[in-house]
Formats: sequence, structure tokens, C-alpha cells
Amino acid sequence: MLCFNSQAPLSAAHPSVSPAASRQQMTASPERLETLATTLTATLGDYVQLEPVSHFSENGSILDVCHISYSVDRDPPHADLEVNQTALIFEASDVELPEFTLFPKKQGWLGSLKKWMNGDGLVFDDDPGFTDRYSLHGLNSEAIRVLFTPELRKHLAANPGWSIRAKGNLLILFQHQVRVPDSKIDSFRVEGEQIIQKVRNGESKLDQQGEIRQLLCPAELYRRPKRLHYRATSISHRPFQGRPAGC
Repeated sequence: MLCFNSQAPLSAAHPSVSPAASRQQMTASPERLETLATTLTATLGDYVQLEPVSHFSENGSILDVCHISYSVDRDPPHADLEVNQTALIFEASDVELPEFTLFPKKQGWLGSLKKWMNGDGLVFDDDPGFTDRYSLHGLNSEAIRVLFTPELRKHLAANPGWSIRAKGNLLILFQHQVRVPDSKIDSFRVEGEQIIQKVRNGESKLDQQGEIRQLLCPAELYRRPKRLHYRATSISHRPFQGRPAGC
């Protein structure tokens, strides 16, 4: 398995991982940027515009860092939400992830409103540190539970604020409405790559239980969202709500 993390321990654990010194940053082609814009628009919001920051491609895996901006529809009388943030987009030919959406929980009345709109999501009773900080939603709840190993949940709980969208060979990571300054891009990328590596470790666990990938609770089918994007203020576009009764 390949990951772009440049930390020495990961390179030692995964011989195929290239250290930062030997990995060359490339420039994304116009075709790649067009593909990225199309993918992000389908996943996050309307008419995603992107500003490329860095691009790496190695052994069937691609990692892009981009500043992105887009609009999120909101019900009247609210104006559409303008989003401006920095994202990591990871794609790999040997990855097949269950579709899921992860975002930080809000506190106070706003958190209560979001909980009412979106449900509790997937709850890990043995891991309140993670469950108290994040909402996790997805169609194949059993596969997602395997993917989110204790290692991954512990890391996310210790580093709050991350949002993740995943489906198939695609992972998108960002911190909502955070545009990372140039001086902190490298640390942002390294932190994101640490999460990517732990997701991939979870996928290895999932590969050992291949039958779970095919499971899908029938009661969840009608909740399939048009997008992976969580519309925080749109009651008319409610994402799936974790595990329904009987699943």
C-alpha cells in the first residue's frame, strides 16, 4: 500500500513510501485540474473553483493540495453559504472505500440543530472521545465501523476539526472554512497524510472482511444523498442518519 506521508516512521513501516527528500513535487496538468474541479463540484458544492498549491503522483496514487471555493445552497431567507478553504484530495487505484461523510460536531444550540437535522450518525459506545467530537454518516455502516479503527478514531479525537468525504478511490480532507496560509501548507499536508495513512490501514482491516463491503441495510437506501456534502443549514436536503432501526 502506498501513502504520501513523508514522516520517517511511516517510510520505515511501508518500504514503498518515498521519503520527502526523494519525492518531487509536480505541477498538475490542465486536464488534471479540470478533472479535480468536476470531482469536487459533484462532491462538495456548486461550481467549485480551485487554486492548485501542490501536486504529487506516484505508483498509481495522486495527492493534490488546493485552495477551493464554492457555494452551498441554503433555504430562504438565508443567503447561500460561500465556502473558502484548503483541501487535500487523495486518489489511489488500489483503494476502494465505503462512502462516508465525517465532520466535527458543533456545541450549543447550533449543535443541537444539526443533530436534529442529521441524526446522531454512527455511534461508537466504547469511544466517547471520538463520538463526542465527530459526526460520521454513511450507507454501509458495518464497513465504516471496520474502517474507523481505534487508531484512526484516537488520532481524529486528538486532532479535532477535520472533515472527510470518501467514496471509492477518493478521499477529500479539509477543515471547514480554513484557508491555510503558505507558511503552514507543509504541516497541513503532513497532518492530512497521517489521517490518510490511518484510513488506508483501516482499509486493510476491511479487506480481511470482504463480505462486509457488500452489506447495505435496505432501510438506508432511501436516504442516499445526491452528494457527499453535508448541508449544515438546509433542512430540505437531509443526509443519511447512520444506522436505522433494524440495521
